[in-house]
Amino acid sequence: MQKQRAEFESFADGRVRICRPGEGEAFVTLDFGEERVGVTRYYQALNADVHIVRVIHIPQRRDVEANFLAEIVGDRFIIKEAQHKNDTLPRTTVLALAEM
Repeated sequence: MQKQRAEFESFADGRVRICRPGEGEAFVTLDFGEERVGVTRYYQALNADVHIVRVIHIPQRRDVEANFLAEIVGDRFIIKEAQHKNDTLPRTTVLALAEM
């Protein structure tokens, strides 16, 4: 059985400010990497009346959850999904962002 190698992730696409719902101050500011919005994720979100406009990954933060707010260069998004990946180096959290 062949062992699968961990995928290396970079965080060179920008910085994201993350806020808890109802709070104006940033909970945390992190570097992020951009991902493409996959077809499956896109259509599943549409079926739930959610329009995912961006998907990013950040260094793994299990305290970042759905319904937190994300701000990238003045654009504000709501985090609709946070998935924690342990098969990457370093471990990451993938955030699906919807328009506010």
